[in-house]
Amino acid sequence: MAVGVEISKRILLINSMSTVLRRILSLSVLFWMHQHLIRRIPIEEYALLPVLMSIVAFTPLLSNVLAGGLGRYLTEAYARGDERRVTQITSTMTPMLLGAALLLVGLGYWFGLYIDRFLEIAPAQLESAQQMLLALVCGAALRVAVAPYVLGFYIRQKLVQRDLIGFGVELLRIALLLFLLTQYETRVLWVVVSSVASGVVEVAIVFVLSRRLIPALRFRLSEIRREVIRPVLSFGSWTIVGQVAHVIREMADPLILNRFASAGDVATFHLGATIDRNLRRTVYSATSVVQPAATALAATDQDDRLRRVWFRTSRYSLWIMLGVAAPLILFRDEFFRVYLREQFEANRNASVVMAILLARLVVVFPNEATGLVAHARAAMRPLAVRSLVLEIANLALTLALVGAFSMGSTGAALSTCVVAFVGHPFVLWSLGLRLTGARIGDWLRGAVLPGFVPAFVAVPVWTVSHMALPSHSWLALGIAALPGAVVYAVALWFSLRKEDRADLTSVRQRFLSVFQRS
Repeated sequence: MAVGVEISKRILLINSMSTVLRRILSLSVLFWMHQHLIRRIPIEEYALLPVLMSIVAFTPLLSNVLAGGLGRYLTEAYARGDERRVTQITSTMTPMLLGAALLLVGLGYWFGLYIDRFLEIAPAQLESAQQMLLALVCGAALRVAVAPYVLGFYIRQKLVQRDLIGFGVELLRIALLLFLLTQYETRVLWVVVSSVASGVVEVAIVFVLSRRLIPALRFRLSEIRREVIRPVLSFGSWTIVGQVAHVIREMADPLILNRFASAGDVATFHLGATIDRNLRRTVYSATSVVQPAATALAATDQDDRLRRVWFRTSRYSLWIMLGVAAPLILFRDEFFRVYLREQFEANRNASVVMAILLARLVVVFPNEATGLVAHARAAMRPLAVRSLVLEIANLALTLALVGAFSMGSTGAALSTCVVAFVGHPFVLWSLGLRLTGARIGDWLRGAVLPGFVPAFVAVPVWTVSHMALPSHSWLALGIAALPGAVVYAVALWFSLRKEDRADLTSVRQRFLSVFQRS
């Protein structure tokens, strides 16, 4: 049977590049937005944003047990050319997803009514907190309700087109945010309003175009099959365990700081963690485009190619992450002093939080692609269990450092770093090797060591320029970081393997041909 998912390195690289460009645009807006807000609104109002985002991050957990396996099983069915199976999965899961969406809205509304009983919120900010929470929950519920119908771009790997839509929607969000922040009183509420409104527009556009790409993504009452439910729910059950671990890692810290520290600690942690969180999300977005191809490789028993995907994704992730994280750690105080200006001293610990969180990525990203392989092989249970154990340990240590020892935002960051350095090498690295059938020596030579070489060469240069050159403005900071960046780029070029150079040549030729035709 013909494989319905095209497995092409050129497509994957182009999709990754387009995804990264969209993330860069989004990060540029976030960079300005946080600077604008922290300098113009009370710290108690600014602290609402990470706290409420943390609450909303928990709302999809109920629905993820229903939707968690959709991407995997729809991709597998389409890869095997079984379009009827695609319709059966879509039709069977739709009623349950609609029910979950309605339940989320109801729970969000109830929680909003009594939010001041669960969170430390200043009375003056209560109404805004309730409005933002309800808007965020409704936006999340909409995405749950239409989950199977928007997967056409993902399954067909049309992610460049998907990102073009995302670019347009991002521009809409930016325009709406700028209008609200500049034409009305500066409020954190406008961040949520612009995000939810643009998200609704994006869902509507993607819903229509996704079904054009794969017409089999449709609801037919006659195609509902009970036998579809068990594998999707079984996969989704372990996906939700993994999601719980993810939520604990991403969102528990602001809630703990809200209860056991101050609004200043919440704000400081959010500022410092924003760099780490968005760097990881950018790399994840760039590598997640590999997921449909990895699922197709697993479905068609191409184990050797799947193993090479794991090596290459881990190598590329390290190159991206270290090229950004290393100079940020070294220039941490200078970066935040230029960024926050007169607010730097009040939020000085933000630089410490950022450095601690970025440091742990050296043990996280060598194994970053293991989630892709586990998803492709429908082996979420071992990954989910290991991840949950680590995050429970992280949660306990955070409660101790923040609650018992009053270490505030620094304690929250330190607990995450300690658990990562202890847990990832001893708990998660072996899982990636087992799922791919790789030997540790091959993995170290093929992914880890090449991934670290450019940083080993460039860090001494960055260290010298950090000590020798002033960094009191963006221009001066850029000049100080430039020598190390040049050395990093040169070392990266010499670290590229033969297949990496061939892929880059293929992408360059692809873009040149597009420009020549135009």
